[in-house]
Amino acid sequence: MQGSSPFAVPKGGPSSASISNLLWTPPPLQLANVSKAAKLSEPKGGKRHRELNPELRSRTYYRRKEEKEMLEKKLQAMNIHLEHLRRRGEGEDDEVTTRLRQNQELRDSIRGQRIIFANAQSIISEFLRAGDHSRYEPVIRLGTDPRARYNTLLSMKQQRLQEALYFLAERSRYMAMDTDFTDLQRFQSDNGDVCLVRFDIKPLPKAQTVRQAFDGVLKFSYNLEISISDLIGDITIRENDDEDWDSSVAQHRLVTSISPNV
Repeated sequence: MQGSSPFAVPKGGPSSASISNLLWTPPPLQLANVSKAAKLSEPKGGKRHRELNPELRSRTYYRRKEEKEMLEKKLQAMNIHLEHLRRRGEGEDDEVTTRLRQNQELRDSIRGQRIIFANAQSIISEFLRAGDHSRYEPVIRLGTDPRARYNTLLSMKQQRLQEALYFLAERSRYMAMDTDFTDLQRFQSDNGDVCLVRFDIKPLPKAQTVRQAFDGVLKFSYNLEISISDLIGDITIRENDDEDWDSSVAQHRLVTSISPNV
């Protein structure tokens, strides 16, 4: 029995060269394997892996989108806060401007009131200086008899005290009575008289009773000629009656010698 060989060539077939060409076949290309090996050799988190992975690319897109939206919201909030600060700054500037205008208006008003007061003082000063005011004062006629003089003064005592009390109350109505105050006016009238008008507020902190305060006023009146001499710079003497029937009424005459060169 004859066995068949895979390399047996039938009779009458091709030549040996043709047989050799028939027996050799080129190896198949392994491109697919190389591509697969390249994929296996690339790390899973690489750039190409991210590009080829749709799920990963989707997550990255949404994450960046969220970051963008968050940054846009922060930017919007910062713009709103900046606008709020700008408006508040403008409001504060307007408030400062309003206060400055109000302060200036108050200063102008106070200045105007001072001008009015100065004008009133000028009127009062001229009223005291000019004209003869004796015609508006009560008439007092004292005779030469000491007893008659005393009776005249005693009869007008109550009226003069009421007038003096009313004048002092109105003169000091809006003034503080617990602090020292002196208003002194010295002028020459139209008829040549040298006039001195003085208003004093003198607290007596040591006086505990009305009697002590009254004694203080008496002490001041007893030394009035000394005070006048110090004020006008000329010698002033006191002239009064020798007899004193009642201490509730006193008569004093102050005489001042004025230098002719003044």
